[in-house]
Amino acid sequence: MLRSAAAAPAGRFATTGIPLDDAGEQGDLDLNLATRRALVELLGWLTAERGLDREAAYVLMSVAAELRISELVDAPNALVSAALPLDVFDAG
Repeated sequence: MLRSAAAAPAGRFATTGIPLDDAGEQGDLDLNLATRRALVELLGWLTAERGLDREAAYVLMSVAAELRISELVDAPNALVSAALPLDVFDAG
């Protein structure tokens, strides 16, 4: 069955994070730090580019963001991606 162009997904906005703490220190494959960094970047995009306040951005990320381990073999930098489907912004 073919999908119409109107039914096609709108895409995603994604950020990535490597394991760096707030002081910029390397966290050697720490997936928690990499995840935090990816979410901090997504939070920044939602507030700066989409105009959400921090609380609304946190709520949206908690229900709609997908987290993926993108790379784990490139020591010491694990890579985590946080992706948000853009159709959450559709009015319809």
